[in-house]
Amino acid sequence: MKKSKFSSTTINIIWGLLVVFILLLFFKDRLSSLPALFSKLKREPQKLVSAFKPRDMTGFNCAFNNREDLEIWKTTSCRIQLVSSLFGADDSWAKVTYFPAGTPGILLTDETIGTMDWRGAEAFSFKAYNPQSWSVSLKVKIKDNSGNTYQKDVTLPPRQIEVIKIPITEIAGRINASRISYFNLFLWNPTTETIIYYTNFSFSAPGRAPANIGLVKFMGLIFPATVTAGETVEGAFYFILNRKLSGNNLLILRLRQEDDLYPLAQVPPPFPTGKWRIKHLQKIGPIAITIPAGIAPGTYQLEVALAQPVESGSGVEYVFQPYDNPEIEGYAVTDVTVTKNVKGR
Repeated sequence: MKKSKFSSTTINIIWGLLVVFILLLFFKDRLSSLPALFSKLKREPQKLVSAFKPRDMTGFNCAFNNREDLEIWKTTSCRIQLVSSLFGADDSWAKVTYFPAGTPGILLTDETIGTMDWRGAEAFSFKAYNPQSWSVSLKVKIKDNSGNTYQKDVTLPPRQIEVIKIPITEIAGRINASRISYFNLFLWNPTTETIIYYTNFSFSAPGRAPANIGLVKFMGLIFPATVTAGETVEGAFYFILNRKLSGNNLLILRLRQEDDLYPLAQVPPPFPTGKWRIKHLQKIGPIAITIPAGIAPGTYQLEVALAQPVESGSGVEYVFQPYDNPEIEGYAVTDVTVTKNVKGR
């Protein structure tokens, strides 16, 4: 009797081990993801609830001030790292290295941050800096949980900080903005490693500007509306800092007519920008500015910018500080009419 019972127990154990073995064989490809899953659930248990109630993103800001800001991002054929004080300012950035692949990208998904509700925000915005010497075409792709897609192409000029701002109404016109499950910043088939820096991913509340869009606000200028080719005029320019610039920027002035640029001046401010006080009006000028003698008569845009010198392999490059002025496109602050020098006839 005992022998029969022992044999039965042995057979049951063997069958049990066989079942476990088969299950392990079947699920072996998923076992490696279990520790990460348990770690994610332990760190952010609130994500379990997000499947039932989307996360309201109004007022959300990711400025990479701490390592936890990296944990909400998923990477595909990319590497993401924290970088502090990229241009001598008291800000932080994420350095993303895109590797040569089909569509390398960084993503927010319902797995990393939960399903998102973007309806309460007025706009979605972020800052990007392209350190390459060529323009980069960045793809912005957003999906809702039904698979509907919004996509936008953004051109990032070389060595210039760009502020990308997308109104939520534009997104909601194509997809369900109350149940966003996917956001991707990717490149299309890059042939070489490409670096882009990001910061200040922000969902601004209605009637409130996105957080920390520009360190500098342009406040005005004194400059003649009409100038003559070859003459020297005086100009003065006014600024306010939203946040401290620990590096010393130069004042760069130039005239633009479509794609043609005419440098006017590159001036270190008498009082270094690194010592400027936040929220205090700062003035550069009056300074002497010579209009190029060979410039053709016509209407030009006067571009005024504060630029941070940055060392590169080919020498010194200049990174233009974006303005916290919604009415200013790029750095064109006013139109100037250039007339012909009649004495030169």
